[in-house]
Amino acid sequence: MTGSHPGAADSSNSTRSEAGTGLIATSAGVAAFLSLLLLAVQLAVNLTTISTVNAAGYDSARLVASHRVDHRDPGAVAAAERAAEARFHRLLGTAGRDAQFSWTVDADAVHLRVQVDPPAVLPRALGRSVGLDRVDRTYVVRIEEVR
Repeated sequence: MTGSHPGAADSSNSTRSEAGTGLIATSAGVAAFLSLLLLAVQLAVNLTTISTVNAAGYDSARLVASHRVDHRDPGAVAAAERAAEARFHRLLGTAGRDAQFSWTVDADAVHLRVQVDPPAVLPRALGRSVGLDRVDRTYVVRIEEVR
């Protein structure tokens, strides 16, 4: 025996047999971390979009239900709807560019349905599978009357 310990492993054999084993685990860990990070970013973008859509949608319906609009005149109601949609687009920016509006004005209230696709960080198919693909809200505001 020339300087080796009886229980010591041969260092040249042990390093070759374990070479690269940490690479697979590290790659899987990084992939899982990045996936969760992307999901968190998409969730934050969706929550911001939902909050902005709620505020802008309610404001839009309120503008059309205002006492300043003559609800007996279809032209005045249509002009108020166009102005409300333009304001909605300005508030949401690029997120509201493709927003879809469905207006119903009856004798008592203004009904507005807004559908918006939030900006996507995740691929659309993955976002759709976890329910982060579309914001669909309906607002009902009573028509203001001057007494």
